[in-house]
Amino acid sequence: MFAQQLFAQGTPAAGPAGAGMAGIMQLLLIVGIFVVFYFILIRPQQKQQKILRQRIAGLKKGDRIVTAGGIFGEYVSEKENGKVAIIKVGDDVKLEIIKTTISTVLADGDKIAESEAKK
Repeated sequence: MFAQQLFAQGTPAAGPAGAGMAGIMQLLLIVGIFVVFYFILIRPQQKQQKILRQRIAGLKKGDRIVTAGGIFGEYVSEKENGKVAIIKVGDDVKLEIIKTTISTVLADGDKIAESEAKK
């Protein structure tokens, strides 16, 4: 009987004020997790995409590229207002690709990786 009265009355200190603090702490935890994900996952990815877009925009004849399909080629020219790139993949073989399928613009030091991929 005494226990029923205690539960019915509740404790004044743990009433609405305690529930409000728990809600704020949960909200802060969710915001904190989002901030961590932003700085660990989202922001670095955006930086890489920005660098790739700049490198694609600055392509010049002779640059080595890799397409999303894994084709190594040498950039020759572009057409259709810069949306299509023409790449040379062999002695007499040229392909037309959409520029957005370029996944990597190789630097001079990356040609070693290409020769290893051909083995």
